[in-house]
Amino acid sequence: LVLTVPYGYYAVTSTQGSVVTVDSTNPNAVIYDKNSTTVTAVKTVENETYSIGDTINYTGTFDTTNYLGEGENSKQVVDYVISDTLPEFLSDVAVDSIKIMSKDGTTEVATVTAQFDANKKITIAWADEVTPATSPRTWTSKYANGVKIVIKYHGTLTSVTNVNTADTNRISILPDVVNDQGNPTPWEEPWESTTEIKTYAAALKKTDENNKALAGAKFTIKGLTVTGSAGEYTVVSYNNAANAPESAELDTDANGMLYIIGLAGNVSLTVTEVKAPDGYNKLDNPITVTPQLLSTAIYKESGTIKYDADGNVIASEATATTTKTVTKNLTDLDANAVKVENRKGTELPSTGGIGTTIFYVLGGLLVAGAGIVLVARRKASE
Repeated sequence: LVLTVPYGYYAVTSTQGSVVTVDSTNPNAVIYDKNSTTVTAVKTVENETYSIGDTINYTGTFDTTNYLGEGENSKQVVDYVISDTLPEFLSDVAVDSIKIMSKDGTTEVATVTAQFDANKKITIAWADEVTPATSPRTWTSKYANGVKIVIKYHGTLTSVTNVNTADTNRISILPDVVNDQGNPTPWEEPWESTTEIKTYAAALKKTDENNKALAGAKFTIKGLTVTGSAGEYTVVSYNNAANAPESAELDTDANGMLYIIGLAGNVSLTVTEVKAPDGYNKLDNPITVTPQLLSTAIYKESGTIKYDADGNVIASEATATTTKTVTKNLTDLDANAVKVENRKGTELPSTGGIGTTIFYVLGGLLVAGAGIVLVARRKASE
């Protein structure tokens, strides 16, 4: 808004108020509404647990402000830099949408098109420089004070760091504000929010009737694609559809164990034995195996981060607890593994017992009777 008024003193009414002087020395007075709101960051994830190969959908929601600080010390925000750690367990990350929403979150104000760059950052311009440039530089905010930024993005879970332990990633928003020379400079520290997902493992143990471990069994699992060998397999993808195909044959190890790593905690696997250990009978029917849980180990990261004028980290302090990794903790699954018992014998008893034999006998009699009738008809014809 541009007003042309006579020289003099003016009191501008707002929630904070402002007094300006217009005279021949200062003919132009630029007034900014410096009512600041609180910046917040909230990150959410669609589900709590995933299998490797699943798509993970994230949402980051940020409350914004056009000014940070109060009174004469307030600084105008010229852009917001959104960063995500995008850990190694995520691949093919893509932004689905970035929307500027009204303060109450009900109305879309604008859309922004951007993807995370090589530094895992997205920069959203928040003010336009006033032209012609002045010294110090001045800026005009693009959006009403207090609007929200909502970013939706997804990635594919391609590996797993921990089993039954939260894998975390963090999103943050860091404002660039105008310094005394009118140049953008990073704020002291970002606002952050962290989400967790969990991925589990399943285990079964091949035994005889005396609980002795048996090697040499082979299984298939419906809907599962895996990589690995010798009893230890990592999920590539899992399809829970009713018509999903069987996996390739999976071997137990020398101790009769079969581990499947990288499953959501709520899946239910249909496991079929296709080869029993030598000298033992194969199972008649598929069995159901659910992921088994390791003891809980919590991963936490906390601390502060400081940035220089170019946005580089110049100081950080963080602490973290020890995490459990898959390769070091598979044996922790053994105690709760699903036991698959086989009994000795060269052939399983026929379902229905003697009833099946009766059908064989009756079939033979019918064939013999048909032969007799045919011979009798030939003789009669002769």
